[in-house]
Amino acid sequence: RRSARESHEPADREALKNYRALYKQKVLLKKKEFITTVDPCESDSVVNKRFWSHVKSKTKCGRIPDSVQYNSRFRTKAKDKSELFNTFFCAQFSDASSYNIDINFSENPLYDIFITPSDVYEILRKIKPS
Repeated sequence: RRSARESHEPADREALKNYRALYKQKVLLKKKEFITTVDPCESDSVVNKRFWSHVKSKTKCGRIPDSVQYNSRFRTKAKDKSELFNTFFCAQFSDASSYNIDINFSENPLYDIFITPSDVYEILRKIKPS
């Protein structure tokens, strides 16, 4: 990926595009094969989670890429990448929303629930650790 991005050659970008498409096809094929080995009674979310857990256990790939870019700044060191992620998320979530949405909680049945500490204690006491 890096060499295709850095070279700026159309042929390299096209090769990357083809490899990504091939990768996606391979993942879909492997996922379909995996689904045939799973109990059909299990929900789709459980099957999906088990598939990606299996993929993660078989690869040496981390979740954060080697190089991170934001606002034309590239970072490769872990501390610098984390600061860049922090800058990105602060930019996304720091400003107050300007939406003018009227939210009425008075008709929500969950709004009237009252739970005491003793209710919580009784519920937790009845949980059987496994």
